[in-house]
Amino acid sequence: MMEAGETNLEDTELAALLEDERLGDSTALRLLELHGKTVSAAGKKYSEAVQMKIIENYFDVEDINWFLVNCDRQSGPVQQAFIHCIQTHIKELCNAVETEETIPIPVYAYTLQSLTPEEAKELRQYLPDKKFELVCTTNKKPRFPGSEDVCVILEYFKAQGWISSYQLLPSGGYWAFPKQRKPIKTP
Repeated sequence: MMEAGETNLEDTELAALLEDERLGDSTALRLLELHGKTVSAAGKKYSEAVQMKIIENYFDVEDINWFLVNCDRQSGPVQQAFIHCIQTHIKELCNAVETEETIPIPVYAYTLQSLTPEEAKELRQYLPDKKFELVCTTNKKPRFPGSEDVCVILEYFKAQGWISSYQLLPSGGYWAFPKQRKPIKTP
């Protein structure tokens, strides 16, 4: 019936169908194609294939806030699809981060090259690991877990002059060194 264009599904009807486990992924993906409009994935129990298709082709920017808060609860492929998609929605991302007061480390690391230095500095305070802000604003020398995302962030901080350097530890983590800051003398 839909292929013939005889009916249009309301968003709530489409969501109910896409959440129905009896509907196979191939049928669900075809429904998305026929619907052809943005679809919210926030809070829905769609299959991984359906979530990825929505993010890649029918992403609703109103979902950014939800994904920021729930990114860690998504599967790896869904997280990667969101992180890739967000590149075209930097302004909306910045607004959502300030509203939710959080930005997952992988999202921050992946979007750094698309952010202005001012945006990166502003969003830095919303990283869940407060040591990123600490190393840029104090004389503390924090250690970070070893991951590609942390390395990308520390390399960016170094290029911006926010830290002096960092080094890989034998344990696989990183040790970051701040720029030397003079203490403020109080009278």
